[in-house]
Amino acid sequence: MTLNRCFAALSGALALTASAVQAQTKCDINESKPSQVATAYLMSQQLRANPNNPKRWDTYKKVVKSLTEKGDAMENPVGRNYQLGKVFFMIAEDSTTPLMMKRGDLGFVTNVDQLVDVAALGDSVMKIVEASNPECAAATREWRRQRGWLRVTQAANRTLVENKFDSAAYFAKRSMLFDPQTPYAYSILGSVAQKNNDMPTAVAMMRKSAEVAALDTIFADQRHLSLYNLGILVGSQAEAAKGEDQKRLARESADALQTFLKESPASDELASSARSSLARMLSVAGDTAGVTRTYAAVLANPSSYSEYDLIQAGLAASRAGRDEDAAKLFEAATAQNPYSRDALFNVSASLFNSGHYDRELPFVKRLIELDPNNPENYRIMAGAYQGLSKVEKNAKVKAALTDTLVKAFEKYQKLPTVVTFKSFVHNGNTHTVVGYVENRDTTAKAPKNYVIPFEFLDGAGKVVATQTVNVGPVAPKEKKEFTVKVDQGGIVSYRYASLK
Repeated sequence: MTLNRCFAALSGALALTASAVQAQTKCDINESKPSQVATAYLMSQQLRANPNNPKRWDTYKKVVKSLTEKGDAMENPVGRNYQLGKVFFMIAEDSTTPLMMKRGDLGFVTNVDQLVDVAALGDSVMKIVEASNPECAAATREWRRQRGWLRVTQAANRTLVENKFDSAAYFAKRSMLFDPQTPYAYSILGSVAQKNNDMPTAVAMMRKSAEVAALDTIFADQRHLSLYNLGILVGSQAEAAKGEDQKRLARESADALQTFLKESPASDELASSARSSLARMLSVAGDTAGVTRTYAAVLANPSSYSEYDLIQAGLAASRAGRDEDAAKLFEAATAQNPYSRDALFNVSASLFNSGHYDRELPFVKRLIELDPNNPENYRIMAGAYQGLSKVEKNAKVKAALTDTLVKAFEKYQKLPTVVTFKSFVHNGNTHTVVGYVENRDTTAKAPKNYVIPFEFLDGAGKVVATQTVNVGPVAPKEKKEFTVKVDQGGIVSYRYASLK
């Protein structure tokens, strides 16, 4: 089980924090007294206006010294700590700042050789402000959520993508030190835990990510993503559980996925997958009516949905045992793409399950034209002929149907070479097919080499590109993976020549 991704875009996050502060009208921090606080306020404004001032370190030290040399005896502790927090986070924002610094180098006059974490100092003093004046959380975030935070948060995501999980966890925790009220670090820690097979932590972190994201509308995309991943994570736990625990976890997964679908735009790229996963979880939980609701809108207006949406909705209907609904949805998918292997296979299976054998045959025959070395296709075809023969009254026709049934079933059982597919990925005009060739020839003793000619089709079934792949040697009872890649616009499907 792999999460879709864990990290939504950060663009605009720095600028948007200012609007959150402006919207907060109740915060009232006195920044005008005593004189040390007033001077620190003015200096921080000057530093913010000119962050590359070559004398900035002298100013940092002056502010820290003036605010700390008398200890905690200074009046207006909220204003004092707020100014200290500003300065510490501006220091941490500087990319040249080391992680640990001597207190004396920061302007402290006591314990000058003690090493301290500047970001941790900023966090500690801002927490004092936030604890005494919770209405000022938006104001403190303006200083927490700046380039220092952005730098470590992006580093966490980058190292996660590079599969450097220890580094990703380290940077994510640093990000939380700068600002624990942003969702990205929790999401990254959830992904790290999932990679380390620590599912309880993965679920807890993804749930926390979704909860924190709800605090600010600028994190809407991240909330949607975290809700989706939470549903997937809890769903994987449900699949592995049994009895009442399985039903409980399935309901938890369904709740997250339903919230995702409620809050996300209908055009969200994960919506179809979420509906399919939701249907599966509702089915596990025993909520058949709920499963039907997941695809009702698609069934009511199939022309408004994509081929992928229709197939996912059809799978949901199929899992709920609603084969008539599934067949309608899969048929709608074949109307959009008459050469979709997935749609053709599923519509054939659904029509067989619902007893519409005569309607099934054209679809399964077209499927075999595209995919002649998949034994499952012949099994479905054999089922259709069996169903037709059972109700046929004419003896000659019945015999012919039975003969065709036997031939199809023999192919299902005895195909010497089986081709199966793992993926068909579209990336612009580049289309990649990954599959396997399996050598099931029971009479062969030596490995075989295979040459597979592929034809790539547009929506009208016209061949727009060709490619040949060589696979082998493949020993008896073994299989080997292959990849076919073509660069051509307009491709929606493919077919290959039958292998012996």
